[in-house]
Amino acid sequence: MREYPSGISTLIRDYCDARMRFLRPLTDGETGFPVNGRGWTIRVTGKDTKEHWKDQPGVLGNALRLATDGSGVCMR
Repeated sequence: MREYPSGISTLIRDYCDARMRFLRPLTDGETGFPVNGRGWTIRVTGKDTKEHWKDQPGVLGNALRLATDGSGVCMR
């Protein structure tokens, strides 16, 4: 297995950033970002852009939590 040059936490953050870059340009008015973007953003980042829902871990936070060794330090 190859190691990600900057560590697993950077890999997870880069993956989530790439996912959001993929989702934002989906412009279909019925199924794209204009309709689903807020929910997709909450799911990936855990942050509600309208601050209606309190922050939650989302994919990003949960993946970072799972990647730790129990002490809060990301495993390599």
